[in-house]
Amino acid sequence: MIRRIALISPLDCFDNYGLRSLSAYLKRKGIETVMIFLPRYDQIWKIAIYQNSPEPFSADLMDQIRDRVRECDAAGITLMSPDRDRVARLAARLKPLGKPLILGGVHPSSYPEDALNIADHIIVGEGYEPLYQWCLNPEDPDIENLWVKTEDGIVRNPIRPAMADIDSLPFPDYGPENHYISEKGRLVPMTDRLLRKYMGSYYSVFTSHGCPFRCSYCVNSRYSKLGKGYDCFRYHSVDYVIAELKYCLSLSPDLEYVSIPDDGFIFHDEAYIEEFSEKYKREINLPFAVMGIIPSYLTERKLRCLVRAGMIRTRTGFQSANTDTLKSYRRPGLVSQFTLCHDMLRSYPQMVFPYYDLIIDNPLVNTEKDMEDSIRFLLSLKGRYTVILYSLRMYRGTELYEKARAFDLDPWYYHSHYGNYSRGLLTFIIMVIQATGFKPLARLLLGVYKRLGNVTLPPFLFTLMIGVWMARQGVEHVRKGDVSTIPRYLKPFVIRKGRKKYPGRAVKRGEVPDHYCSNHRTNPR
Repeated sequence: MIRRIALISPLDCFDNYGLRSLSAYLKRKGIETVMIFLPRYDQIWKIAIYQNSPEPFSADLMDQIRDRVRECDAAGITLMSPDRDRVARLAARLKPLGKPLILGGVHPSSYPEDALNIADHIIVGEGYEPLYQWCLNPEDPDIENLWVKTEDGIVRNPIRPAMADIDSLPFPDYGPENHYISEKGRLVPMTDRLLRKYMGSYYSVFTSHGCPFRCSYCVNSRYSKLGKGYDCFRYHSVDYVIAELKYCLSLSPDLEYVSIPDDGFIFHDEAYIEEFSEKYKREINLPFAVMGIIPSYLTERKLRCLVRAGMIRTRTGFQSANTDTLKSYRRPGLVSQFTLCHDMLRSYPQMVFPYYDLIIDNPLVNTEKDMEDSIRFLLSLKGRYTVILYSLRMYRGTELYEKARAFDLDPWYYHSHYGNYSRGLLTFIIMVIQATGFKPLARLLLGVYKRLGNVTLPPFLFTLMIGVWMARQGVEHVRKGDVSTIPRYLKPFVIRKGRKKYPGRAVKRGEVPDHYCSNHRTNPR
């Protein structure tokens, strides 16, 4: 039996909601956990500004991780596809310990055969109960959701139904006891000071599991094929969400903003949105951001309720203005619906300008026409906005990956980071719109494209635009009273008073339950 397991997050950010939930679940069941976080925010900037790929962990840091794992009975690592190579190096470093190693997360679920080249045990799909069962008996090869590499081949166990009652889950584990973090190249114990530092000024809360859509480029399309509840939109009760926020806001007095990053938050019906808005305003009353605006499901009633409750920032999936491309992505709605969505969002000038996700570098369509159509559409929009760029990548298990296999594509489309963009003129024009919002310059450059084509430009121009974009965001957010995205070293110079709006600001850690106390049960839709 595994009584103590190290859970390792190789992600460049600190949140890792899924791994923290797993830790809380195991601790409730009596399994001791040691959590190790390896955030490197410099990596995020290197990818964005310098177009680099994620760097491997240093040998010294991996040795320190190994020393922590040595004190445990086993180790588990969560894995996303962009982190595949550096996790493989870390796993190889841990192997001489002779401890059982198990992988979970997006990459093992979408490409299990490859994940088994890194570890002998992986979890496909949801990991709460499978990981607990594995801890009870790591020698058992017949645990649902588990794939095991044995001398006789691969054991592929059936998938258990997805958890329907997600209100029964404990809140994410933020320690800080038995938590460690990479700080300036050293693995150090988590303290209250470090917890405040890395939590920053905002907390991310998920109101749902899964996604109601089957976009062809997204791993959610892979999960939906598992069936057994993975193809349902499972959601927390509003009371659960409010209770989790109260618990996590008690962990740090610096938290004064809330982010809701659900892919399908706006898919909630109007009754849910109204209940959430009313209770959030009364019991939390902090500015918040919604990152899952879906144009075809946004209504004026939903938007009005959320703004009244304190919504100050939004992010919307745009992806492309080319009709054929949108069809190939299986994105819901039409370009005309996006225009209506944009008009609704800009009718609330008290909010930060809207953020729109845009996918570029799609080799499976007429790439230049796709990008040109998106540019012309963006230029037709009235008011202020900005975009977030993603270079299309073919992730194993997605519908687009299967289509891409019929083409002789550059390995760049499979293995590089989605933050590495092509360096043509069309990309630069989009970045001009993103960074400046100065449409006359974008139109002028579009005329240059018509004469010269999609010529390659020097890298420093893209770096310059990213720097200008970061400055533009900072000015916009501060202007609208949102300092949640301001770098930590600048926050002492910015007036911050949002926390005073929270009715429970005097509540300390330990005074709020770390789980939902109601008998309410959720139903999948």
